[in-house]
Amino acid sequence: MTCAGNNRTMTLILSTVNPDQAIVVADRRLTRGTSVVEVGDQENGTNKGFLLTCDDARMIVTFTGLAEAGTFVTRKWLLESLVTVKEPDHQIAGIAIRLAEAAKAIEGLHVAPKDRRLSIAMAGYVYDAEPPRGALLHISNFEEMDSPGPAPLKEAKGHFSVEGVREPRPVPETDAVGSVLAIGADLAMVDEDWKGLHRLVIGRKSASAITNKAIHVIRTASANSVTIGRECMSLVLSPEPARSAEGNFHADGSAKVIHHFGSIDLRSNSVGLIVDSPEAWAEEADGSPVLVEERPRKQPRNAPCTCGSGKKYKKCCGR
Repeated sequence: MTCAGNNRTMTLILSTVNPDQAIVVADRRLTRGTSVVEVGDQENGTNKGFLLTCDDARMIVTFTGLAEAGTFVTRKWLLESLVTVKEPDHQIAGIAIRLAEAAKAIEGLHVAPKDRRLSIAMAGYVYDAEPPRGALLHISNFEEMDSPGPAPLKEAKGHFSVEGVREPRPVPETDAVGSVLAIGADLAMVDEDWKGLHRLVIGRKSASAITNKAIHVIRTASANSVTIGRECMSLVLSPEPARSAEGNFHADGSAKVIHHFGSIDLRSNSVGLIVDSPEAWAEEADGSPVLVEERPRKQPRNAPCTCGSGKKYKKCCGR
């Protein structure tokens, strides 16, 4: 298990990977320091994840920390920089290293060092072996990937480090294989919720069970941090390269605009096509918002656990 960051002034992103699927769930809140970015009476959230395809990998890319500074917008910079750093090899390891080098440009922004902190996570599969290897990558200028370890820095350190984990080869005899990475405000998470999510991942439970648990972790954590939002996005990626990624928007109640995930193609036979977070309007005939997702009801402790273990909730994820 990996866990990065202890910072209540950021949002929260959870990335998981096992032999069956890579899943990322992120809240959509934008922050400046400890303040939530709003436009009028509406929160100005954004999808922080998109699908990256290169010659040897498919990865879900997300970020937390610095969101914007003046005319600088991290999401826009990240997409444009990835196109720039795809050469010469168009492979994920080189792309990650060159992206970390390109990120030095952030040091030139006229913002305080504490506000220049940025973490980028990638979760997906590398096709350098059969079956494909699940992998997590972490690029950051203030925190480390592994826990326990040094506490996150209160200021950006002036350069970005690149860390990663991959599924081992040969494949272990046990089915308990998988990794979880939290970036941002992970200190706000409830410890039992985090452990429950990890059990689902290494237990290779269904994508819906893992996704629902991750949403629960984030929404529970939102009660402990004003910078974590309840509105979430999720992306699920299969290890099979021919299968499309599945993205979902998880509104906390009703919504008029449904935000879908974007994608970027960095393969050597591509021109670096970017499709950035398309939106779809969802209104009833009278113009009222559509109920996208109800707030999750509290799981009865004696009911069967939703992860499919066959145990009661209180004996499984509710512990």
